[in-house]
Amino acid sequence: MLREVALGLFASPVPVWTWSLTRASAAITRPTEAGTEAPRQALDFIAAHNGAAIFHLKDFHEPLRESAEIRRRLRTSTKAVWTSGSLVVITSPVAFIPRKSSASVVFLNSGRPTGSS
Repeated sequence: MLREVALGLFASPVPVWTWSLTRASAAITRPTEAGTEAPRQALDFIAAHNGAAIFHLKDFHEPLRESAEIRRRLRTSTKAVWTSGSLVVITSPVAFIPRKSSASVVFLNSGRPTGSS
């Protein structure tokens, strides 16, 4: 779904980067980006990225819940993300959005993924 958004929402296709607790940030069409294994490193990479992109953070509710530093870094990264024309998408089985971040977050319930039981 994010690849379709990357092709249709932007003037030209943009990369989709995916991060999860079990693997480092990696572009769909590129090799793994070294130094992005930790949540803070992933947010630093997002903030420093030049140009538009979609950054998909899987199960990022855990780092958000556990670390004030991560919550703060996500809030301070928002300006850089919007300025570059990028989007950050957090997918999670639970709806956890820190109160102070709720003003800059859009919550979408996509329902059960197709093919799951």
